[in-house]
Amino acid sequence: MDPRRVAIEGLDSPEKNELVPRLNPNRERLDSWKQIAVYLNREVRTVQRWEKREGLPVHRHTHLKGSTVYAFKTEIDVWLTGRDQTQSANAETLEVHGQWA
Repeated sequence: MDPRRVAIEGLDSPEKNELVPRLNPNRERLDSWKQIAVYLNREVRTVQRWEKREGLPVHRHTHLKGSTVYAFKTEIDVWLTGRDQTQSANAETLEVHGQWA
């Protein structure tokens, strides 16, 4: 029998529950640059730039000819929170030093 089918059919048994984290529905996956951009309400080029310059958490599944990108909403949300805190700290620093533009 196919082990994947056993893992899916046997999720109720304790010994099969080790596979549950890989099937976690809370980690909603975005499977393309376009889906990631729509989730962030930005253009594709913008999110690609954020990945290169600002560390947007994007994963790649490498194939023989190129790769496929994907990202998890939870990881993006954490990244956004950290990014917002950094930007607000920078804004406060500029305001204190009288360099508000």
